[in-house]
Order: sequence, then structure tokens, then C-alpha cells
Amino acid sequence: MFIASFSRDSDSLSQWRAYGGGEIQVAIGFDRALLGAVATKYGYELKKCIYKEGDQELALKSIVESFDPDYLAN
Repeated sequence: MFIASFSRDSDSLSQWRAYGGGEIQVAIGFDRALLGAVATKYGYELKKCIYKEGDQELALKSIVESFDPDYLAN
């Protein structure tokens, strides 16, 4: 599994403050539709980031159950 984080905001000060760090900072822009098409071609998905812990747990449970439905029953 691989994880990368992207923002829909093209120029967000909060993103720079949270992730920029250091003296040299770079922003790279992507065409969302094209990035999604390439991801799909190679078996990946673009998903919205989940920040609430309860929502994260539900999403993770769904992922685990999709691989092995009996896993959580034990």
C-alpha cells in the first residue's frame, strides 16, 4: 500500500506551513482527472483524506473486510 497526500487548493498557506519546512519549498500541480486515470490504470485509487478517528476506523474496517470477511469475526 502506498499513500501520498494532495490538496485541491492550488496555493494554500496552511499547506505550506504544515508541510513546507526548511528554506526551499516547491509546489507541483497535477491535473486531477489525468492523475486519477493514471492511478486507475495501475490499480490505484484517489480517495479523500479522512481526518476523524472514528471515520478512519470505519474505513479501515471496510478495507480489511474486503480482503478477508472472516478476519474481524474471530
